[in-house]
Amino acid sequence: MKCSDRAPLRPVRVARTDALTPRMRRITLTGDALEGFAAAAAGDHVTLFFPHPDGRGWHEPPAIGPDGHPVMPGGQAP
Repeated sequence: MKCSDRAPLRPVRVARTDALTPRMRRITLTGDALEGFAAAAAGDHVTLFFPHPDGRGWHEPPAIGPDGHPVMPGGQAP
């Protein structure tokens, strides 16, 4: 997948969270940016980016390398 093939970022808000197991949460998202969003298959997924704990901005999304795998910025762990 080339970067140009990636879906656009969609800013959303967390509407609800549910604890399914001690280590799994269902997160329900809401927002105008989800208008027209449709899952093409049952296995579709989304990627979430969270702000830094110290409030200094957002984690950078990874670039896609020539092999199609993510390349994390600045040596960050995924």
